[in-house]
Amino acid sequence: MNDRIWHYTIGNHLPSIIADGEIKLATAFVWEGRPVVWFSTNPSWEQTANKGFFNNDGTFKALSKRQTESLGGGLVRIEVCPEAAPYSWNDFLRMSDTPRKIAKALAKRAQQVGSAASLWRVSFEAVTRDKWLAIEVLQEDQWIVRAQQKGTK
Repeated sequence: MNDRIWHYTIGNHLPSIIADGEIKLATAFVWEGRPVVWFSTNPSWEQTANKGFFNNDGTFKALSKRQTESLGGGLVRIEVCPEAAPYSWNDFLRMSDTPRKIAKALAKRAQQVGSAASLWRVSFEAVTRDKWLAIEVLQEDQWIVRAQQKGTK
């Protein structure tokens, strides 16, 4: 099992994450349940981190990884220490009161885009800078370290 854990996001969000000194709880497109910070053990890119938007007719348009990269100011991941995201998908389901229908839809969406809910980790609290190990930016399909905590890897 991979014990490395990342929060995947876009470059446009990185300045506010750094300024705030924390990865905040997800609020966009979240049902009325217990909010979390989402993480993944996927070492390449978490496909469910791809962005999307609502068309004028109200339908949702999911973006690909490349579209997310282009429109989002690049792809970024923040590696965190394992204790920062201690809960698995099953823990999340048990602890969050997520309706079964929504949980099934999330897991199905992950499968549709080539991911798996079993790769996901969560925190029920914002994750502060002291738990970050590295900030990496994707360049030409290679993760490049842009910042690293002292004493790590």
